[in-house]
Amino acid sequence: MTDTIFTHHLLFFSSSDIATRQHSVASFTSGFASVYRQRRPNSLTISIGCDDRSSIHSVKSTPPNSDSSSSSPLSIDHLDEIKKRKLILQNFAYTHEDDRGSLRIRLMSSGEVDQTCVLIADSIPESSTLSRWNFKRNVTELEFLVKQYLDNQRTVFPHSATLVGFYKQKNNNPGEEEEKVACTVEISFNALGMHSFPSTPLPPRDHPYICNMVVKRELRRKGIGWHLLMACEKLTSLIFSSDNNPHPQAPTVYLHCRVVNLGALSMYKKAGYTVVKTDNILVWLSFHRRKTLMFKKLEQ
Repeated sequence: MTDTIFTHHLLFFSSSDIATRQHSVASFTSGFASVYRQRRPNSLTISIGCDDRSSIHSVKSTPPNSDSSSSSPLSIDHLDEIKKRKLILQNFAYTHEDDRGSLRIRLMSSGEVDQTCVLIADSIPESSTLSRWNFKRNVTELEFLVKQYLDNQRTVFPHSATLVGFYKQKNNNPGEEEEKVACTVEISFNALGMHSFPSTPLPPRDHPYICNMVVKRELRRKGIGWHLLMACEKLTSLIFSSDNNPHPQAPTVYLHCRVVNLGALSMYKKAGYTVVKTDNILVWLSFHRRKTLMFKKLEQ
């Protein structure tokens, strides 16, 4: 499914030189440091109706306690906003079930980073120009680079979040049904969550941005990509409706789609996304695939 919905590439995956990629990681991981750490209530319950077979809801959790600290003076309202955003992310869940199986999407936990790295790394060779150099031989290094990237993005939580989806396929032997890691996607909600090297055409840094959307190869063409996109939109709407804004506005979400990825382009247009701008053909000179920037204004 990566050929269908993989929407973003990392800068250091676009170089043919190993040392260059490692330098990119080192530069990248020196970015934003997290300065928000505070105690959180035990649970939060949110319920929003979707279609008949899909639902978005919370799951109760007990986050670990941490000492309150901040490297800069922050208003009470801002701290409350950060706290609410963390709770929404930690308790978010999107589920869908049909005749073929069931899908459950939620925030990636620390114990799922390695599985997510493998899923993303497995998608890179077929979705980047590195395939021409048979980058599969360097899959271990690639997984390391992806892990560095994910670890860096976790430092800017809750301004950015990585979701993972678990799929359980139905068969004639119920005892053999097994839930598998099926998909992943990243959402940055503002400039603090946006990584240092976004794709071109450049998206607005102060708007939500969806990237690194991947579905496991053997689970593609089951509608998982569509529901992963819907989960991103529902979560983004939840986040922005919770912000301390007396006049909240519906968020506008941005994403990239490769020009050659006609299946993904069709899916995004069906979901209501509109083309903003497409890369100039000269982008090929930098060994990057041409991409189209798209946006959608979500409902309040």
